[in-house]
Amino acid sequence: MNAPPAYESILFQLNVAIPVGAAGLCPSSDYVNNLAEFYGSQLQEVDFSAPDQTAQVINGWVSEQTQGKIENLVDPSSLNPLTRLILINAIYLNAGWALMFDESDTQDGAFTLLDGSQVTVPMMHLHNQFRYIGTESFQAAELDYQQYNFSMLVILPDRAN
Repeated sequence: MNAPPAYESILFQLNVAIPVGAAGLCPSSDYVNNLAEFYGSQLQEVDFSAPDQTAQVINGWVSEQTQGKIENLVDPSSLNPLTRLILINAIYLNAGWALMFDESDTQDGAFTLLDGSQVTVPMMHLHNQFRYIGTESFQAAELDYQQYNFSMLVILPDRAN
């Protein structure tokens, strides 16, 4: 097994953005405390009758938490003046792989679209042993990150399902 390269620029960062916007609610102190303690979030008073302003507040918070990767999660047209509570989840993860893909091993390959047609795209290749399971209904492989016992689980459903 190849050792991971020492990329000092690849840090493990995980932000879970859970902004909660409320209008005219008086939530229990337990609810507000649980948001802060378990989710690192807070209840923020917003005015759903001003959808542009409310979307700007929510999108700004999400953008900050996701390092600008998600900028427009909420569209003002999706907000309704009768709304009293909105809960949004956005996750930002920046982490290095335990086994890095070698750019020189990238090869063009056929990728099948939902309509059955195929396009040619660059595909990464890595030859190693991974945790894998294959059943009649799906295949799954687990790819480890460098730190904190995190991994990505890739699941490929069977074509018939």
